[in-house]
Amino acid sequence: MQIGGYGDEEDVEVDPVDTCVRTALYAAEPGRWKWPVSAAPADWVPLADWYAPGLRHREGSTLHRVIQREDLIARRFERTFTTFAWNP
Repeated sequence: MQIGGYGDEEDVEVDPVDTCVRTALYAAEPGRWKWPVSAAPADWVPLADWYAPGLRHREGSTLHRVIQREDLIARRFERTFTTFAWNP
């Protein structure tokens, strides 16, 4: 687990923050995300990365948790967004 930054990343061609932002924007469209979402990756920061090499049947998995800077400053941790990447 890496708190406040990037952990070991197996898939280095993709910025996990960019992926999280795209996914958050997608989730906001149908209303599954009830807070404002910035489309600018610079407005988001990695909160935690968890590289899970020993996860059975999902070896090479990484869980990415990001938060918008404004929400981090305001300590609104219920507004974090998480994605799960699996690179078999």
